[in-house]
Amino acid sequence: MNKGKTIVILHGWKLSSQRYNPLVKELRKLGYRVYIPDMPGNGVAKLPKNPFTLDDYVEYVLGYLSTNKLRRFTLIGHSFGGRVGIKLVAKNPELINKLVLTGTPGVIPVSSTKIKMFLVLAKIGNMIFNLPVLELFKDSARRGLYRLAKSSDYYHTDGVMRQTFKNIIRADLVKSMSKLKLPVTLVWGEHDEAVPVNVAKVMQKMIKGSKLVVIPGSSHDVIWANPLRFIDAFNTDK
Repeated sequence: MNKGKTIVILHGWKLSSQRYNPLVKELRKLGYRVYIPDMPGNGVAKLPKNPFTLDDYVEYVLGYLSTNKLRRFTLIGHSFGGRVGIKLVAKNPELINKLVLTGTPGVIPVSSTKIKMFLVLAKIGNMIFNLPVLELFKDSARRGLYRLAKSSDYYHTDGVMRQTFKNIIRADLVKSMSKLKLPVTLVWGEHDEAVPVNVAKVMQKMIKGSKLVVIPGSSHDVIWANPLRFIDAFNTDK
C-alpha cells in the first residue's frame, strides 16, 4: 500500500479534472491521496481576465500547491498539463519527487517556421472570410485549415483562450527539460496521433536519465482509457 503518498495530476487542454476519474479511482485504491486542479479556462475554473502564458499557469499551480500544503509528491502531466509540469519542476525542483509525462508536446513536432506560417494564414483567412459574401463559409474554412496544421485545439478556443493557446505553443521547453534532475518517466500511447511517440523519444534524449514506456494499442487518452497499464508504467512502489 502507498498510504500517505501523494499524486498531483495536471490535465490536458480544454479538459477538466472529471475526465481523469478512472485514473483517480485506481490510484486511490492503491492508497494514494490524489489532487487534480482545474486550471484557468478549463473545466469549472474561471476564464483568465487576460491571456495566460505558460509561466502564469505555473504560478497558478504553485498557488494551489501552497494552499493545500503539498510538497514532495509525484506530479503527472498530461499533454498541456505536462508542459506546465516541466516548467514548474525546472523552476522548483525541491517540490517534486517524481515527474510523469504523457502525451506532452515537450518539443514541437513541426518547425517554428511552419507555426509562424500557420498563424499568418489564419490571420489572412480571417480577414478574407469576414467579407460578407464569404462569411457563411468562415467556420468550415477555419476547421479545414486547423486540421491541416494539426491544431484543432486552436479552432476550439476563442477570445482570451485563443491567445492563451498561442502563448502556450510558442513556449520553448528545451532549456527546462535539460534542467530536470529528478526521476522522469514518459508514458506514451503507441498510437498517439496528437503527440506521436517520436516526440517522446526526442524528449527522452533531452531529459537526462529519463525512462520511456510505450503502451501498445493505446493513444493520447491512455491516461484514463487504460489507467491500470498507465499506473504500472510508472509506479515502482506497488
